[in-house]
Amino acid sequence: MSSISNYQIRAALLPTEKILPLLVASSEELFSDKGISVELEVIRGASLRDEAAGQEKYDCYMMNLVSVVLAYLDGSDLKATRVLLRSSQDHTLFRLLARPGLLIHPRRNSEPFRLGISRHTVVEYVTFHFMNVLGLTMGDLTIVDIPDIEARLNLLLKGELDYATLPEPMASSAVDAGAFNIIDDTRIVVPPPVLAFHASVLNSKAEAVRDFLAAIDSAALLINSEPNRFRHLLTDYHLLPGDHTASYVVPRFPVGDVPNLDDIECIFSWLQASHREATALPSSSKAIETILFSVDS
Repeated sequence: MSSISNYQIRAALLPTEKILPLLVASSEELFSDKGISVELEVIRGASLRDEAAGQEKYDCYMMNLVSVVLAYLDGSDLKATRVLLRSSQDHTLFRLLARPGLLIHPRRNSEPFRLGISRHTVVEYVTFHFMNVLGLTMGDLTIVDIPDIEARLNLLLKGELDYATLPEPMASSAVDAGAFNIIDDTRIVVPPPVLAFHASVLNSKAEAVRDFLAAIDSAALLINSEPNRFRHLLTDYHLLPGDHTASYVVPRFPVGDVPNLDDIECIFSWLQASHREATALPSSSKAIETILFSVDS
């Protein structure tokens, strides 16, 4: 094993299943085997993470590619380097749910019905496309901005929200508690969650970043070969609702997957369709050149 270098990667993560490869890389000492010291900090909310990114408090951030694009439009230097997980038929990432006892789909001109989302995040993107599939618009319901995932879940189960868009595994936990599934992301295209670095970090710590990502790829291989071996990390870090621990199926994590042209273009199509930043959008090709970064290039 090589000695620990002076490089240190500080990563800000969100409390979701998607960070499991990083937790495994840490617990199995894969980072130190590569000669790097790594600090992982779980931040309870995308808004706090985005604030930290704006102040460059960390080197690396777990965020959906939607957040990277929105940060780019605000002048950020963040670059997406690695996909953490992709939605699939076997493992969805988001669902639109109705509160327990509400057995009707949302419909046009349903303003009295309250839909909980998190604005300026992938949750808003996903909800916009859910509405399209259902033949609705965001204006057909009263949108309530609730960034905190656990708060959104609890308000739905208490009946204080009529509908909510929730990520997995919180969504499955809500269904187990009586919420009604309206639609999941198997019917739409979902931009992936990624690891994003500041450009200055990629320049000054290039070797450490390469080793950091290699350790995460090794961790993903370990998880895919023995998924139940690392289930305890999900509960240790409170990434699973207590009532969903036994039934949760650990997904297969991608290895060496990077964001691509289609991932970026679907976000720009959403921005144009939702009339956000419509007058100031650069071309998606320019964004691709700026946002995506290959550590092997």
